Amino acid sequence: MEFISVVNKETKVCCVKNQEGKFNLAYCDNLNEKNFVFDENKAILSFNYWFDKINYNPKENNDFVIGFHNKKWYFINTIGHVIVIECIDIITPFKVCHANASCFNYSPINYAESNLRHKEIAVVKCRNVFNYITKDGELISKKWFDIACEFSIEGWARIKLDGKWNYINILGALKDENKWFDFCRDFLYGYAFVSMKSENYFIDSSTDCKYNLENMRTIFPDDVILHIIGFS
Repeated sequence: MEFISVVNKETKVCCVKNQEGKFNLAYCDNLNEKNFVFDENKAILSFNYWFDKINYNPKENNDFVIGFHNKKWYFINTIGHVIVIECIDIITPFKVCHANASCFNYSPINYAESNLRHKEIAVVKCRNVFNYITKDGELISKKWFDIACEFSIEGWARIKLDGKWNYINILGALKDENKWFDFCRDFLYGYAFVSMKSENYFIDSSTDCKYNLENMRTIFPDDVILHIIGFS
């Protein structure tokens, strides 16, 4: 058994590799690589199979990791002394999703310095909640949502949580963590139609400005505005 790295210090979970080159998680009495102690009685955790790949951040205490086995992705919860594995169902095909410059306004990553301009992303479901996963097995968000829509060409996807709507980009950043809408449409031509507290208005993809119908008419003809609102 080979020690790979710590996954969660609090629960004493680490990643290990067997002689066949397969990966798993294990409880470790000593999380020091040089003095690695694996308690066979505390069990390798999964349903008697090993993963081809396990994704996690070795610099953090991971509450969950993503495992790949037999052409399927699995969400693995590492909190507590019982590790729960749930199969992740891929709901939509993988497609290339872009992050335009406006998306980086809501992320610590600098657009000019980053080569992270696009990812192949699919919507996934675990139990009755949704998220986004890349082809490399990276979950876009640590949160799971009641509804997760596909990404628009503007680089934002609509998500719903506890009855309210927001937008998320491919970097996993919400457009505004403190502003959740009662209703919203996809971004189109750089703008989206939203509703909050019985007020209907428009927002743009790069600022927090609000636009009413008269503002929009100085930018677009009526047929484009209707398209943004959601009328074909």
